Amino acid sequence: MNQGYQAKNEIRNYLKFLDSENGRLQQKFLYRAILPLLPQRPKAAILDAACGPGWLLAALTPHYQNLSGFDASPGLVALAKKMAPSANLQIADVMHGLPFAPESFDCVVLNMAAPDIRNLKLAFKNLFLVLKPSGSLVVTVPNPELTYPKAVWKRTVWGRLRKQKPRLKFTNAAPASGEKIMREFGEGQIPSFYYSLQDYADAGAAAGFSQKKLVEIKSETDSPDFGLTYQLYRYPLLLCLVFEKPF
Repeated sequence: MNQGYQAKNEIRNYLKFLDSENGRLQQKFLYRAILPLLPQRPKAAILDAACGPGWLLAALTPHYQNLSGFDASPGLVALAKKMAPSANLQIADVMHGLPFAPESFDCVVLNMAAPDIRNLKLAFKNLFLVLKPSGSLVVTVPNPELTYPKAVWKRTVWGRLRKQKPRLKFTNAAPASGEKIMREFGEGQIPSFYYSLQDYADAGAAAGFSQKKLVEIKSETDSPDFGLTYQLYRYPLLLCLVFEKPF
């Protein structure tokens, strides 16, 4: 995983973003997209891979009795244990062997963490191993075609004078698979990696998955404020990819 989440200042920036208005909105939209894609059985075994501070586990607790999670950051796992005390939480790296029995989960969620993984194919293989046959892998990611480095929100000087909202501008960037980029979290940045939709599909196929669905995450309502609701009303900036392990 990305070593940036081990540093205290990077963790602080990440947590500050999650607690910001856009961070809370992102959690809301992601949760709404993820929940219908999970097994609709309270006893289904769900794994939150690279769970961070555990906000998704906390949101899923009223619906599921068998929740687990892991993260490579001890600090984030400590927070997750407070947010989701009933979940089985471990310190682990998705690029290494996971501390869970083979074929023990009905569904694995990799929520907004895939761009932080140095070796995507290896990570998908490790997640494949802990899934039951016919189990699903739900992966949420920033839309690689509509977010940095391929697109950025900008406003011209004239636009600033007229108090116009920024517009999404497409760049000429053509990053290579796995190229290092900087992901923004509010006022901070964390080094990450660029992956295209084809890269995610290739990683899934290499692990043995079949891709079942791609869901565009958008807002059904507009907003007068330039925030994530406004942006998601116009563009599917977040995506949800669903893979299935063969029976």
